[in-house]
Amino acid sequence: MLPQLPNISIVIPTLDDDEELQECLEALAALRGGFHLDVVVADGADSEATKTICAKYDSRHTTGKAGRGTQMNAGAALANGELIVFLHSDCRLFQENLDELLAAYTGEPLWGAFNHRMEPHLPGLRFIAFFDSLRAGLLGLPYGDQAIFCSRALFEEVGGYAPVPLLEDVILASTLKKHRPITRLRTAVRTDSRRWRKLGVLRTTIVNWLVMFYHLTGLKSPEMLRDYYYSGGPFRRAFAKARERPDRRFSD
Repeated sequence: MLPQLPNISIVIPTLDDDEELQECLEALAALRGGFHLDVVVADGADSEATKTICAKYDSRHTTGKAGRGTQMNAGAALANGELIVFLHSDCRLFQENLDELLAAYTGEPLWGAFNHRMEPHLPGLRFIAFFDSLRAGLLGLPYGDQAIFCSRALFEEVGGYAPVPLLEDVILASTLKKHRPITRLRTAVRTDSRRWRKLGVLRTTIVNWLVMFYHLTGLKSPEMLRDYYYSGGPFRRAFAKARERPDRRFSD
């Protein structure tokens, strides 16, 4: 029998990415023996295939209007854990992540994120991951692929994610840090580096910086930022060609 540990809800937004979702849920299934895990998949498409995958891995399924923020709010409303971890379907959690999270939780409200590493590896990605973690620690602004976590009470207190098409993670973190300092954990979640592989490390970094600049200055609306980001920004032609190339999955 498991010791009396707090329940952890894992909320996963998904939209027509069943292959990634299945791999994510399979990895979480391997952790169930040591933790009280409540896994909720927040589907933006109400897909029958997604429902079948959720049933296979004993995960609950709910739907929400497409958009990560809106979907994660829908998942959090259904979740029953004292702690909620928001996990992108192309990210992987490990036992050491959950061990460290539980060690940091005293029952008081908290929020934070993990370090992260991107795989398969490309030159420069360790440098990017290092500065992502540094930004999260110094500025209290983690990205969603660092698996943002929050105690339920605090998440409800701040009203959850803003219903915006992009940067919902940054906006939530900006709100949370006004209430509590970030809890930055040292263990890393693993993130699929496919966007970095498609567009290239330098180009992807430039697009990310420009998106943040436009967000902070208000020069582009959230809708414009979404289109800008997913089209490759100033590298639209290069990104369109890169998307046509076959891609690799996570390395073993």
